[in-house]
Amino acid sequence: LDNQTKRGKAVAGVAKLCKARSVPCIALVGSVEGDVTSLHEEGLTAYFSICDGPMGLDEAMKDVRRLLTQTAFNCARLWQSRPT
Repeated sequence: LDNQTKRGKAVAGVAKLCKARSVPCIALVGSVEGDVTSLHEEGLTAYFSICDGPMGLDEAMKDVRRLLTQTAFNCARLWQSRPT
């Protein structure tokens, strides 16, 4: 996720669709570079890097299943804990 995301990357397109339908949009990404807060205006509710510490691309790719599962699990727990 970076400041070029608004210019045609899939995350921006999905965020716009979600915004049009009043659906929350969470992006789970490998890394976040620069100021991407303007994506909130595009419909992105929140974003999280799946990396749980400093690591190179090779290490992250090798461990992507665990990293993605762990981050998605934590997002689901957060969503589940919200007041109704």
